[in-house]
Amino acid sequence: MDAPTRATPGSFNFAAASEHTQFRVARSGDPEAKGAWSMVGTAAVFGLLSHDLGGFKTRIQPGFFNNILATEPDVHLNREHDMRMTLSRTRTGAMKLTATDTGLQVDARMSKTATAEETAILMGDGTLDQMSFACHIGVDSLNEDDNGLIIRDLYDCSGLYDVA
Repeated sequence: MDAPTRATPGSFNFAAASEHTQFRVARSGDPEAKGAWSMVGTAAVFGLLSHDLGGFKTRIQPGFFNNILATEPDVHLNREHDMRMTLSRTRTGAMKLTATDTGLQVDARMSKTATAEETAILMGDGTLDQMSFACHIGVDSLNEDDNGLIIRDLYDCSGLYDVA
């Protein structure tokens, strides 16, 4: 295996497949939320190979988010990575991100908007059943397995911008 290296600069989006994530969406029980929606989901799953990304697959290693989360970044919960459809944000305290043993957990109280209402309904009926995140990769490595598959292992996130 090659030693991890500093990644090529650039922003990347990664999706967590629905069979490896679970979502819960419900009206918030917090009286201050005044009927807003709350959701819990997984934006990234550690140790799984992604779908084919054009000749290679990616695998997020445990610890990938540790350094960036320690900086308390301002991360948005957006629908479709679209800043015009922001649902929650860490800076306001309405969203918390936690690196667990299995991945990146999102616990958010969505702002009480028409977009949040529509998103919660689509999540509740299973129409929306995946999450993803947008980041810059700090440390990664490329390796080829015995079958000739190129695997990009991700070790450190140097910028986390949104979960969607």
